[in-house]
Amino acid sequence: MDGRAIRKLLLTFLAVGVYSFFGPFWALPSQFLTGFSAAAGIALINSVGNLGQFAGAHMIGAIATKTANLYGGLALAGVSLFLSATLVLLLPRKARALAKG
Repeated sequence: MDGRAIRKLLLTFLAVGVYSFFGPFWALPSQFLTGFSAAAGIALINSVGNLGQFAGAHMIGAIATKTANLYGGLALAGVSLFLSATLVLLLPRKARALAKG
């Protein structure tokens, strides 16, 4: 395999990993919220996500400009993803049990 094929394969695995969270992520609020609360929870998640897209892109650009290196901004994005995953794991056991099925 040449370098392009390996990069394409790795990007495919990256895309699978990045997009594989959508199903469980959107199912979580409806597992422990019902009715109007579930709709409000999903709307809140969507709103915070939209704000995060703007703020995250701005912070990555600001750090990349300040350090003249893109890796610092991407490290910030990685740390925020790790913290988000940690917060999901810290959900009460009942909510996690419901989320597992």
